[in-house]
Amino acid sequence: IGYAKNIMEKVTNRFMKGGFYLSIVNFEKILFFSLLVSFLIPLSINIRIIELYVWNIPAFLILLLYTIRLILNPRIRITFDLWYFSCIALIGFLFIFTILGINLDENWPFFAQFATSIIFAMYVRRIWGDILTEKLLIKFSIIFLFIQSFVGIIQQLTSSQFGNFKSYFGEIVEKEISVLDPTISLSRILGTLDQPNIFGNWIIVLFPFVILGLYHKEYYQINSFYFIAAIIAIALSMICLSFTFSVGNIGIFILLSIAFLTWILIKKLFSSNLLKSNKATIYILCFFLMAIGITFVKYGDKIELASKALEFRIEQKGDVKSFGSTSFRMEMNQSAIRYFFKHPLNGIGYNNSSNIYNQVQSTIPSWGEYRVHNVFLAILVEGGIIAMIAYMCYSIIPLVKTLKIKEDKIKYAFLFSLFASLGMIQIYVTPTLPEFAPLHSLLIGSALGFSNK
Repeated sequence: IGYAKNIMEKVTNRFMKGGFYLSIVNFEKILFFSLLVSFLIPLSINIRIIELYVWNIPAFLILLLYTIRLILNPRIRITFDLWYFSCIALIGFLFIFTILGINLDENWPFFAQFATSIIFAMYVRRIWGDILTEKLLIKFSIIFLFIQSFVGIIQQLTSSQFGNFKSYFGEIVEKEISVLDPTISLSRILGTLDQPNIFGNWIIVLFPFVILGLYHKEYYQINSFYFIAAIIAIALSMICLSFTFSVGNIGIFILLSIAFLTWILIKKLFSSNLLKSNKATIYILCFFLMAIGITFVKYGDKIELASKALEFRIEQKGDVKSFGSTSFRMEMNQSAIRYFFKHPLNGIGYNNSSNIYNQVQSTIPSWGEYRVHNVFLAILVEGGIIAMIAYMCYSIIPLVKTLKIKEDKIKYAFLFSLFASLGMIQIYVTPTLPEFAPLHSLLIGSALGFSNK
């Protein structure tokens, strides 16, 4: 055994000293960049084993290379904590109940897709500071927000689905307010993502990192190109968020913005630094005011329609017959709780929470039998109590760890995004959908990697 161990160490040292190991690391970095870019392209094909999205292809290659790296480099140590165990428990219990549940053929590909996003978060945590850095995360946030907001503005100005990849390769999904209210002819913009709520999710979680790059461009080595792109992205994304007409996202953004701005002002007040203005603030205000002025002059009629459309969307929240109503979502949540008390030890299988309403005498009509929209409660029904606790740990532990970190420039960007994601989990299923789950995993894994550095 000792002789074999000695031979293995010699072989490993030769690989480490040679260029082979470094080539693997460099190739892994290239694949990781391509993986991030693929987030913008939400195209998929159901191959029965998995609902295969574009981002999965580089992700599978990356995991293969990372496994090779672990074999070649014995100095890499994998230590497990509560968060890692929660990921394993979440995947494991959902796997068991999905196998035992109904509609296995239909649900398995989507479970497999969700499981890959959890594994991706585990991988991101491991490579933080090595392949993924604070500087890289901020640069990609600027690029992503710029592209999505630019595409969104063109969609609204042209009343088209420009840049929405799914509209080029599949059936065009109508996302117009006029479908809901014939007196309003405005589109809900989608970005490249085919869904307005998901577009709103993207804007909110990327927004704080773009702001961070603006205010600390010297620290993060943000050059003029990224600086200008960030200013444009901030201005356009705020307009785009309004035109998603996603009341939940707009509410989450406003509440968090007020909370964080209040905290910043209090800190500045106590540091006697209240009146000092950063150049980035001046640039943002000037550009934003200019964008608003041009918009009002040239597109005043659309602004009036947008105001009416937002009022209509808010009115829907109080309409018990509307799927978007607050009472409708509450009935979904109550149905999930009632089902859990009837079956406290069993899960119904991934994506099957839409089948519980008849079993608990719910008042939800047949046309509204969708998956429970509080993800914690959806996981409770689909994977059981342990799976729900595991998903809570998966979502909340990164937030708790980040809160414990002493002052750091990027800390508050993570907190803003993680608090926003926690709000989204309460009202949208989007944190489990392939168009947002990988980005959510990227932020969760990054926050944990940052807090452990």
